[in-house]
Amino acid sequence: QASTGVRSERRTERGLARAAQLSSAHAAQVSMAALGVTGVAPETVALWDAVDDGDEAKVREVVAAGASTSAANRMGLSSLHRAAAAGSVSIATVLAAELGAPIDKPDRAGSTAP
Repeated sequence: QASTGVRSERRTERGLARAAQLSSAHAAQVSMAALGVTGVAPETVALWDAVDDGDEAKVREVVAAGASTSAANRMGLSSLHRAAAAGSVSIATVLAAELGAPIDKPDRAGSTAP
């Protein structure tokens, strides 16, 4: 069930990232609040996408641009949780050792990144 929830969250976040990539005229009509997501910066959604895609260079790029490594989605999953769930040791290491992602932040179920 947790896996299904993560996939659902990923689809939502990917949809938000796609909306952010629309032309500026159209993107102005799409707000994250209207899509049911509040308090999440577009840079953070880009970080989650980069982690999901296994793109280490993009992870570094979006964090340098201001993405928060400690931000979490509605399920409490941070970028480090996502990297761990995907089995991406290299991205998890970059997030924790180089980019300051908190390693002891629990998700809503109380689990920390393995």
